[in-house]
Amino acid sequence: MKSVTLSRRRFLQGAGASAAVLLSACAQPAPAPAPAAPTQAPAQPAKAEPTKAPPPPARVKINYGLFVMSAQDPAADADSLIQKTLQDRFNVDFNFIWIERFQAKDVYATRFAAGDIPDVFHYEQTGQPLIEQGIVAEVPIGAYKKFMPKYFKALNDYSIMAWLGANYKGKNYGLPLMGPNNLIPFTEGWRLDSLEKIGMTKAPETLVEMEDAMTKAVAQKLHQYGVISRAKDAPQMMFANVFGAYGVFPLHWMERADKSGVDYGITLNGAKEALTTLANWYKKGLIHPEFVTSGWQQCVNAWCQGKTIVTDVGTWYRLYKGGELFDCIVDAGGKIALAYAPKGPKGDFGYHGWGYANPPIRFGKQMVGDNPRIAKMMEVWDVASSDKDLAYFIRYGKEGEHSARDEWGVPQIKKEVDRAKLGTSIGILTPSNIEVWKTFQRKDYDDITKYARAGTTNKNYVRDLGVFMNPDITKVGPDLQLIQAKWEVDFITGNKGLDKWGDFIKEYMEKGGQAMKDEANRAYKTMTGDLDAIKKAIESA
Repeated sequence: MKSVTLSRRRFLQGAGASAAVLLSACAQPAPAPAPAAPTQAPAQPAKAEPTKAPPPPARVKINYGLFVMSAQDPAADADSLIQKTLQDRFNVDFNFIWIERFQAKDVYATRFAAGDIPDVFHYEQTGQPLIEQGIVAEVPIGAYKKFMPKYFKALNDYSIMAWLGANYKGKNYGLPLMGPNNLIPFTEGWRLDSLEKIGMTKAPETLVEMEDAMTKAVAQKLHQYGVISRAKDAPQMMFANVFGAYGVFPLHWMERADKSGVDYGITLNGAKEALTTLANWYKKGLIHPEFVTSGWQQCVNAWCQGKTIVTDVGTWYRLYKGGELFDCIVDAGGKIALAYAPKGPKGDFGYHGWGYANPPIRFGKQMVGDNPRIAKMMEVWDVASSDKDLAYFIRYGKEGEHSARDEWGVPQIKKEVDRAKLGTSIGILTPSNIEVWKTFQRKDYDDITKYARAGTTNKNYVRDLGVFMNPDITKVGPDLQLIQAKWEVDFITGNKGLDKWGDFIKEYMEKGGQAMKDEANRAYKTMTGDLDAIKKAIESA
């Protein structure tokens, strides 16, 4: 807190001598005697006591679980500039708990079992088990309106559907996040320099061209394989663009052409056709065999080491300057081309995306009632999400000193800057409103995202339908994903032939898939009314 120094006045004490008045000498032949010396010095005026500023209130201490997003963005040092700045500005002490993003599910499971629950934390898995186990706290919508008024308004202006990510049985369990990029996140990247060496001047546009390019690149030993995917940490997302070429996305509810209902993508015949193509590619040696045990970092490593010619589950913002998929190739002299999703035999194509209901920031079970950490954390978020200068600083440091905008207007941290000492990972996942978010985007945002937005298949899935489904039924979802992943891997690697497709569908449906389908179709018909109820709850907060 700024201290106030009060001005002090100096009081001067003067000793004045009174002159004796001489009367007429005729009346008084002798002078009057001098006055007697005082026996006690005059009293001194009291000195003013300086006003003391009241001591600042004790700092609130908050344990905050954050992701390490990539090797390029390491965990911030405990004494990083950004952490110290936030702590001093908001009179708070942060204990940041850094967890590798794609290991978070297992790491948190261990922590939660031991009762070690952060006050606030990012968590990308389904929140239902945490809520039912009492690990996370309900924080009513009214609390956000009270302590985060700027963010509350911005969130509602963006889309009330954003609240769906934190909604469970009509109650709110977390801070909803705005994520425009999550609506259109995916775009594959190709090694353009390698394509040129095999006689292609642009990225493949069809599955046939894609297979041809990978085959030639491997045959000419430009790359060891064509592509690698991530069965370890995101099996439901594997080769989504290939599935899209057959009119389905394996992890989404696909709307029927006649609008009569929905079906889960992996159960449709288009998924079988996609898996047939992928099995053929694997047999030809075009798919890296370690995709079965690989996660995101292994995919990044294979790409950066030149083992593959095309990414899978690529994101466009990692494929331009500053992204790990871009820098490792271009800095070494290579070239990259972004690509439209490949078209299938019927002309279907497209990348999938996420919805408005993003995984929220969760509050630990201890964050209830009048806990001062709730108000303090929300105070920090409200300012950081709306103050453009602070929002820039916590992500990129001081403009000009730690970072500079490139030719596209995107802030880039200077290579000589130690990101751990600066602490930029603290800001990566900090909430922001749309106006602040726009200040970090490329000038050519619309052009660079055209690949993600184009397509046919991406017009046929229903975003956020799962939020409207009964959680008592959808809780089998994680188990179904395991069943799905096992069969997908077996089909691709040839451990099981596609003649066993019926066995897969039978197991999937019997283990909860049919109940999920029935519930999805109920939700499909009632979601508009459910959304109106949520809207009223927000308005009355």
